[in-house]
Amino acid sequence: MKCSTIESAHKALLNSKDNITGIFLDLNIEKRLDGLELLAFIRNNYPTIPISIITSESDTEIVKRTLLCKPQDYLIKPLSVAKVKRSILKFEENKKHKLNMTS
Repeated sequence: MKCSTIESAHKALLNSKDNITGIFLDLNIEKRLDGLELLAFIRNNYPTIPISIITSESDTEIVKRTLLCKPQDYLIKPLSVAKVKRSILKFEENKKHKLNMTS
């Protein structure tokens, strides 16, 4: 699995959507774009890409809105290595499942 950081989320999705195993999305990823808007965009346009939310957000309304978009995980900062690894393993399991479904 290859890991990379992307400055422009939209550009990354357009260029790599078929090769994305999963996305770690910080709700405060870009100054120009609200993380919830980006989450909704990804979910509406790329519904099969698993997403793990990374946030320090504790506002109940934002948490509810986030969970409506059905992220794979909702990780609270500060992150532990173990939680990130579990999320990556879920990404890989999801990808294997998709490959088995198409073959």
